[in-house]
This record gives sequence, structure tokens and C-alpha cells, in this order.
Amino acid sequence: LFSGPDGIGRKLCTLRFLEGLLADGQISIRERKRLEDSNHPDVLWIEPTYQHQGKLIPASKAKGEGINLRSNLKLRMEQIKQIPHFLAQEPIEAKKGMVILEGVENIDEPAANALLKTLEEPGKGILILLSTRPECLLQTIRSRCQEIPFFRLSKESLKQVLNKSKDLQEETLNLEDIQPEIILLANGSPGALIDHKSRLEEIPQETWSKLNIPNASHIEALNLAK
Repeated sequence: LFSGPDGIGRKLCTLRFLEGLLADGQISIRERKRLEDSNHPDVLWIEPTYQHQGKLIPASKAKGEGINLRSNLKLRMEQIKQIPHFLAQEPIEAKKGMVILEGVENIDEPAANALLKTLEEPGKGILILLSTRPECLLQTIRSRCQEIPFFRLSKESLKQVLNKSKDLQEETLNLEDIQPEIILLANGSPGALIDHKSRLEEIPQETWSKLNIPNASHIEALNLAK
């Protein structure tokens, strides 16, 4: 169970850990690319989904589908049922089948009970659970996992990560060039810092101009905030 806030490297660490398992502890650019492209036959990656027009849309693809992101995001029973079937198959290339459950705090109770059965008897499989809120999981699930906590980074560590941030974005970022408020909002999360900076750059200049003019009413202020 990899637990900790978003944007501090849990997913990246998972990919590198799987790379090590597939390459006997060695660096393998080939396996790395396959994992990053979700193109390995012995790896099942499950993430929370939205129910949309009778289909399950993964959270990572929801924005492109025009889905209301406030709707119910969950790990669902039909997804959890895939796991024992997947692990029952003989691995094609790896020594074991590997399952990653992202955002596992979004699991509902029936699906959590089904997952518990798999955790009790995983066979030859390896399961990695990723959670930002492990306290939301059933205690019986947590007790069957080895929890590995990930912590927010210090400002100095944040600077080191951004200087080598090719895994996160196309260009490296200089912490000194970023507004102090954005760094405070990120609260030690490189991923959050990059996301906040990106959102800041998307705000139109027209909106910034309105911020310098006192609002005539509360309604105008709320509309501008929206």
C-alpha cells in the first residue's frame, strides 16, 4: 500500500518498482516504455471510473470525454472482479501477475469486500494499492498490506525534483521563477506545483484585469471567482 498525497511520486515509484521486478532489479528502458504505455501483458492497472452513458470512463480520460467531474468516481465491483481472473492466468513473460489499484480510497463497500478476498489469497500475484487517504480503507484491507508512506517534500527536495523533472513535463522549472503563493499551495508536492502553475497560465488576461477593479456586487465577485 503506497500511501501519501497526490503529486509526490507514488505512481512513478510504482512504475520503477515494476520495472525492477520485470528486469531482475536492473534498469530496462524497454520495460519502462512498455509500462508507461500500459502495454505489458502481465500488468493490470485499474483506476477509478465514472459511469457515463452506460460506459465506465477511467478518471485519466474523463476530461476528454466531457464528463461532469463532480459525478460519482469509484472503483467498481466489475473492475475488482477482473483481478482474480487475471491472476489465475499463467503469466506470459513475468514471473508473477501484477495488479495496481489506483485511488483505492474510492472503492465502495461491496467491491472492498471482494478485494479483501483476493488480498487474503493473492496466489502468485503482486498487488500494489495507491491511496491518498488510506484511513478511508477497511482496516481489514490495510492490515493485509505492507504500508509504505510517501511524504511531502521540503523546499530543497522540491527544487531537486524540479531540476530533473523530465518525467513530469517537457521543460524543467526553476523554483525561483515561480510565484511564492503557488509554492505554498503545492505544499511539498511537485505534481501539484506543476498543475497549479499550468492552471495559473490558463487564466485569461481579461480575468486578471477584472481582479484589479472593485466588484460592484457580491454576484459579480462570485461570477469572477467561478
